Amino acid sequence: ARFRPTSLAGLHTVAVSGVPPHTLAVNVATTAAALCESDLRRLDAADLARIGVQVATSANDVKSAIDSDHPQILTPRPQGPAVARGVILLALAVLAGELLLAWRTGPARGTAIGDAVAPTRTLMDRLLRIVGWLVLLASVLVLAVAGPSLVLGQLPTFVPEGVRSTLESWLDVPSANPGEGTRWRIAANSTFGGNLRTDRFIVLGIVATLMLAAVMLYRRERAAVGSSRALLLPLGLRLAAYALFGLVLLPQIRIVFEREGVPEFAVLLDTSASMGTIDRDASSQTRLQRVQTYLASADLLGRLHQDRRSRVVVYSLADRAVLAAAIDELNDIVPAAESVRALSPNGSTSRLGDGVDAVLKAHNGGTLAAVIIASDGITTNGADLASAGRMAARAGVPLFTIAVGERHDPLDLAVADLKMDDVVAKGDELIVDGRLLTRGKVTGPVTVTLSEKRGDGKVVLDTAKLTPDAGGKPTPIRLRHRFTENGEKTLIIETPGLPGEADLGNNRIERTVLVTEGKKLRVLFLEGRPRYEFRFLKTLLEREVEAAGERSFDFHFLLLDAGKDFATTDRGALRAFPTRAELFDYDVVLLGDLDPALLPRPSVNLTDLADFVRVRGGGLLLIAGEQALPAKFFDTAMADVLPVLRAGAQTLSSEDRPIVDGYRLKLTPLGQQHPLLRLASDDVENAALWQRLAPLLWCASGYQRRQTAEVLATHPTTAAENNPGEKLPLILQQFAGA
Repeated sequence: ARFRPTSLAGLHTVAVSGVPPHTLAVNVATTAAALCESDLRRLDAADLARIGVQVATSANDVKSAIDSDHPQILTPRPQGPAVARGVILLALAVLAGELLLAWRTGPARGTAIGDAVAPTRTLMDRLLRIVGWLVLLASVLVLAVAGPSLVLGQLPTFVPEGVRSTLESWLDVPSANPGEGTRWRIAANSTFGGNLRTDRFIVLGIVATLMLAAVMLYRRERAAVGSSRALLLPLGLRLAAYALFGLVLLPQIRIVFEREGVPEFAVLLDTSASMGTIDRDASSQTRLQRVQTYLASADLLGRLHQDRRSRVVVYSLADRAVLAAAIDELNDIVPAAESVRALSPNGSTSRLGDGVDAVLKAHNGGTLAAVIIASDGITTNGADLASAGRMAARAGVPLFTIAVGERHDPLDLAVADLKMDDVVAKGDELIVDGRLLTRGKVTGPVTVTLSEKRGDGKVVLDTAKLTPDAGGKPTPIRLRHRFTENGEKTLIIETPGLPGEADLGNNRIERTVLVTEGKKLRVLFLEGRPRYEFRFLKTLLEREVEAAGERSFDFHFLLLDAGKDFATTDRGALRAFPTRAELFDYDVVLLGDLDPALLPRPSVNLTDLADFVRVRGGGLLLIAGEQALPAKFFDTAMADVLPVLRAGAQTLSSEDRPIVDGYRLKLTPLGQQHPLLRLASDDVENAALWQRLAPLLWCASGYQRRQTAEVLATHPTTAAENNPGEKLPLILQQFAGA
C-alpha cells in the first residue's frame, strides 16, 4: 500500500477488501527540514488499548488472544517418526546389551590361550567375509556423505553432478525449468529435545561411548583369539552399525530437494571521474584501466560464468548503475569483455552505496550470489560503501571489493555531530556545537563559518579558525550568534574544500532554527503546604526580572494549607482553585505535594488540569513529595498524564531520625543534552558542575516509569521498581495529547 505524504503521525489502520485490517505505525518529520522523526512513545496507552494493541512492560504482562472457553483444534501429529526413533533406540540398546553379554560370557573372559589350530575356512566363510567388507565399505561411504552434510547442511562438493542427476531421476524429482537448478539439502529431526545443536552433542556422546566400549572389548578378545586381523571386520561392522544407527537413522536424516534459479554475480565498475586518476605507482594507466586490465588478464568474468555455472552481469556505476554487459552463455564472454574495455571514467558523481542498493533491489527475489565492486572507494554523493555493506548483509548477499588507488588516505574534511536548539528567543544567544573530522594529511588552520541563507546568497554570522589534530582526532567546533529579528532562519555551517579533496558533500550542513518573540510566561503554582520547595521557587520566580525591570513571569500560586486571609497579604496568592477558562490562560502549572482530597471539587479540578495538558497543550511540572505526589494521584483523572505508574506502596521516611545518606543525580545520555539540565554548554564542564552540587537527601518511591516516558536522570544506586536492571528514574518527561 502506498500513501501520499501525510502530516499525521501515529497508528493507522489499513482496510483492504478481502484482507483482515492491519495496524501500522507512521512516522513523519516534525518540520520540512527536520532530520528526526516523531516519537511514537508519545502515544497514550489508552489510545493503544482502544485499537486493540497491548502495552506490556514485561513478558509476564502479555495476555494471550486465545479464548480459553474455545480450545484450539490441533492437527494430529504423525506418530511414525516417534515410533521409529523408539525402535532405533531399542536397537541401540540391544547392541549395547549384546556387547555387555559378550564381555561377560565371551572368549575374552578366558584367561588361558591355548594353541588351538585355526579352523579351516570354507567357501561360504570367504563369501561372508567379502560381503562383510562390502557392507563395511558401503557404510563408510554413507557416513562420509552424511557426516559433513549434517554439519554443513548440504551435500559435499565431491559428489559428481552425474550422480546427483541419476539419483534425481531415480527419486522422481521433477526436472528443473530453464534458468533453474536443484539444490540438495540435508534435514534432520531432533531426538531428545527441540535444540538440534544440543541434540547432536547428546547423540555423538552416546555413539562415542558405545564405540569406545567396543574397542576395549575387542582388545581383550584379541588375547583370546590370538590374531588382530581376524577381529578387524567384526569390529569395523560393529562401529559402522553404531555410527549408522546414531548419526543417520536416529536423527532420521533425509534429503530435501529445493528449486533455485541460476546464481548471478553482479560486477560493478566505478566509472566516476576519480577513476581517471593516474597514480604515481601505476605507470601510465588510469585507475579504471588498471581494473579493466585485471579483469581481462585474470579472465574473472569467464571464470565466474564457467566455474560457478552462473550468470554474470556487469554494471557501470557513477551517477547511477547502468547495465553494461551480461553473460548467459559462453558466446557472451568475448562481447562482454569488449563492453567492459569500452567504459570510460566520465561520471560527475560517485554514488557507490546507492548503486549497490539499486542492484540489490533490481535482483530482489532472485538468486544473487555476490556483488563485486571495483572502485577507488571515494563516495561523493549518497550512501557510502559502509552503508552498502550493511544493505548487502541484510539481504544476505556477500559484498567483495577490488580496491584501486594510491596507498594513502584521501584528503577529506567533514562537519559532523552538530548540536543546537531548534527554537531560540529573539535576543538570546544561539550556540552551535559540532566536530570537525579530518582524514589524510591536513596542514594549516581550517576556517568554519556560520552563515544565514538569504535569497540566493548568504550572510556570514560567525567564523572560527581551527587547527586540526595531527593524529586525526575530531576538533571541537563552537559558533555563536544573537538574532535580533523573528522568523525561521536557514543556517549553513560549512568549511571550504581542500585542494585535491574529492568528497565535498560532507563539508556543509544546513539547519533550520525558529526565532520567536519572547513573551511573559503565566505560571501557576499549586501546593499543599509551605514546604521548602514551595518557598524557594516562589521567591525565585518573584525575583525573576528582565533588564528593563519588567517581570518576565506573571506568577500566581494556590496554597491549600494557608489560612483564609492569606490571599489578602500576598499579591500572587489565589483565593480558590481557578476555573477551567482561567486555568487555560496559564502557560505552565507547577504541581507540588498537594492532596487531591483538599481540593473543593477534586474530580472536576483534576479533570480540568489533565485537559490543560492534553487539550490546551500547557506545560505541567510535577514536584514529588512525601504526603501526596505521586502516590495519591494514580487513581484520579490525572493518572493518564503522569509519566509514572503505581508500583507498590510509597515508603515514608521517619521524622524522628535525620537523613544523612545523600546522593547525586546521574544524568542519562538524553538528560545530558536536555536544555533543562544544561548548566554549561560544554559537556565536560556540565558534568563537572553536576558532580559539585550538594547531595540530595530524599526521593519518592512506589512508582515505575511509564512506557511512553523518557528518563533524564536516575538514582545512582537504587534499582527501579519491578525492573532491577534499571536504576530508579527521578527526572522524567513525556508528551500527552497536545
